Amino acid sequence: GGCSSSSSRSKSNSSSTFSLSEALSLSQQQLLQQHVHQPQQEQQQQQQQQKLEEGAAAVDSSAASSEADATATAAAAAATATAAAAAAKGSSRRPWNKGRPWSAAERQKIAAGTRRAMEILRALRPPKPPPAPKEKKPRVLSPSHLAKLSECLRARWRDEKQRKVLIDALRSANASNERRLKISQALKLKWQDEHFRARMRSCRLPFSAERRRRLSEAIARLWHGDSAYREKTLKGIRRFALCVYAQQAKTDRLWTSMYTRLVAQQQQQQQQQQQQQQQQQQQQQQQQQQQY
Repeated sequence: GGCSSSSSRSKSNSSSTFSLSEALSLSQQQLLQQHVHQPQQEQQQQQQQQKLEEGAAAVDSSAASSEADATATAAAAAATATAAAAAAKGSSRRPWNKGRPWSAAERQKIAAGTRRAMEILRALRPPKPPPAPKEKKPRVLSPSHLAKLSECLRARWRDEKQRKVLIDALRSANASNERRLKISQALKLKWQDEHFRARMRSCRLPFSAERRRRLSEAIARLWHGDSAYREKTLKGIRRFALCVYAQQAKTDRLWTSMYTRLVAQQQQQQQQQQQQQQQQQQQQQQQQQQQY
């Protein structure tokens, strides 16, 4: 009996140790499997979450695009509606003066209103500043400038063409008979035109004898009765006579100075030519003497 009980105990102990070892091995295997499969599960979960997020983003973008399309279509429809309304309103407008011209009174009113508006605009404009005063430069020529002018005039006078032009200009300016002849010929040609004769006759008609008599009486009455008029008239006559005399004296002085200068230059040229001829003759005589 004792042996059987001990054997049974040993069997039970061995079975319990076996079961414990199996449990430990199973738990270890499960832990290993968990450690091996856990990263794979996490990766799968992450992939699923990414897919879900991408689907949600696609849904949101499609919704936003649909909303934008809807707003764009609504705005286009509103614009077309407003354009159609404006076109209908514009076509229905009719000017107040269509089909009838302005009358003279209306034109005068419009012109008066335009003048008033322009006057108001001119009054509102700032006044123009006065022009800056110009500085008067003295006309005093320096000696160097005078020397340059003198040299230029001498060079022009040495040229035969320029000298001929200057002499012709002086001759035409001082030949009063030729000028009067030209003026007379031009007036005779103009007088042959009927329109010119009619205009000249209508401009100033000759005074009649009665008008001349009245003018003479009025001037005589003023001359003998009004001393201020007499002094004023005499002063004007003296001023006119002095101006004429001064102008004539100036022209005479210019002409005489120019004439004397021309004569002196011609004499100088003749002397130079004579000297050149004499030198040439002397050279020829010397050459002939050397040959003999």
